[in-house]
Amino acid sequence: MVGYRRVSKREQAREGKTSLADQTRAITARAIELGLRLLARCIFEDRSSGEDVDARPGFQALLAFCRAHPRPRSKPGHVLVLDDSRFGRFDDPDESAHWRHELRKVGWIVRFAVNDTSTDKTASHLMRAIGSAQATEYRDNLKRHARDGARGAAELGLWQNEAPVGYRRLASAPGRPDMVLEIGHRKSDDQEVRLTLGPEGEWRAVVEAFERYADGTLSKQQVVVLMRARVKRLTWSKTHVGNMLSNPAYLGHVVWCRRPHDKHERAERPVRPESEWVVTRDAHPALVSQELFDAAGARLAANRRGRRSAAGGYPLSGLIRCALCREPYVGGGGPKNHRDPSDPDRYRFYKDRGGEREGVLCPGRMGTLSRRKVEPAVINAVAEAVGAPDIQEMIRQEIERYLAGTRGDRRTERRGFEKALTRLAGQRDRVVAAIASGVLKEAEAHSEMERIRAETKATEEGLEGLSRFRADARELERERERLAALAADFPARVRELGGAELRALLEPWIESAVFDKETRELTLSVRRIPVVAGISLPIQLAADQRVLSMGPKRRLHRTGGNRRTWPSRAA
Repeated sequence: MVGYRRVSKREQAREGKTSLADQTRAITARAIELGLRLLARCIFEDRSSGEDVDARPGFQALLAFCRAHPRPRSKPGHVLVLDDSRFGRFDDPDESAHWRHELRKVGWIVRFAVNDTSTDKTASHLMRAIGSAQATEYRDNLKRHARDGARGAAELGLWQNEAPVGYRRLASAPGRPDMVLEIGHRKSDDQEVRLTLGPEGEWRAVVEAFERYADGTLSKQQVVVLMRARVKRLTWSKTHVGNMLSNPAYLGHVVWCRRPHDKHERAERPVRPESEWVVTRDAHPALVSQELFDAAGARLAANRRGRRSAAGGYPLSGLIRCALCREPYVGGGGPKNHRDPSDPDRYRFYKDRGGEREGVLCPGRMGTLSRRKVEPAVINAVAEAVGAPDIQEMIRQEIERYLAGTRGDRRTERRGFEKALTRLAGQRDRVVAAIASGVLKEAEAHSEMERIRAETKATEEGLEGLSRFRADARELERERERLAALAADFPARVRELGGAELRALLEPWIESAVFDKETRELTLSVRRIPVVAGISLPIQLAADQRVLSMGPKRRLHRTGGNRRTWPSRAA
């Protein structure tokens, strides 16, 4: 004999209502009535919804156990469950009967501790069908009420998930003071939750990530490194950074019902139309402006458009810009060259995004760069510049110069900020004392207090900036030898990699790449020292600038209007 028990929520395991302990007592008592013995190690358990069998490891283990230990029909085994709702609340009531039949085929009979009618087959089938239908109806009603409640909470501007990076949840209840919930803490049932600003260092890191990504200073991978250094409690990846940079919560908005929660609806349409979203604006303090959010979103969209299915990807997508419209060149092109396997990229190229619709952003014919020409040319130029014999020593010397020139000055600057904070605190205390003694009125002291607050805020920001600089300097010192080794090994490594790996290796070294479609020349500037951990040094060494000729433009056949077709294979 084995048992199965289930609760939908982990906290339900500690409550009186159908708790795990109550279920264990009920099925154990039922086993005694049947003259059987139920061992604790033979009870399988789940703490999740009864909707999906695949999401219930305990139920899967129960099935595997019964299939591994089949019983003869003359002496069947028993699976004891509290009732049909604990066995599962499936979308289709017939699914419950399916799993009972699967267990019966290997000699195991499902019996319930409550309303067990297994001795009367007719009554058993009828009552179980009714029980399964009731369990499904109950779950459907529960889901509908939960959806309605979530929609209503979103319309009020309440927050219903864990707080995004830079925020914390502020819980409030009538008659009690508001309290900030730390990460992972639960609110009580009578509390409502909105977002409030989190630790200053955390939300400032988010703002800086938006600003530096939107203006093109940092790539998404470099934002990952920045956030790893500044917000260490999370595991950061490019996916996490992309989600952060596209989260409307940073505009102060609550957006709900964007994605379906029901798995069947989600299979049909992963994202609902905007007309069905619930959007409550200015529900909490915003961290970024709409303009900054849109700029970051535009760059994310541009990078997404640059991805194509070609083998190895397009590693230079977005790194080259047009000299006329300043728009990026993105990967695109036609089919693989099946006629000549040795030249698969014959019909693949990078195209000017500003000229995708002629005459809109970039005048003249659309600018294009043959992939098989531009990638080897850029890779060889960067490898030649980085692999110069003296570049490794140049990196060490320049980083050491930068660090040595700031070590002493920063200590003096820190002491200055700390003294300023002490002085401002004393001024504030004297003004408060003057108001309390009646020497000054609040209206008279208002301008002075505003000055003190403004100076205090500026001084605290300066002190925080020094702390960030110190962390950046430590990171840079650790990177010094690695960078020198990377420069020495760069020519060999860059020719072995492709796709995203090649892009990650090239991007920190490329300062700019501008293509003039009229002269067909690509002006490439290669940094002597790459951007490291989001730190761009004020180096005194000029970038290595090279002009690469891309040769004449390969003409495309036209079929009328602005439509383009690929050259024939015979071309």
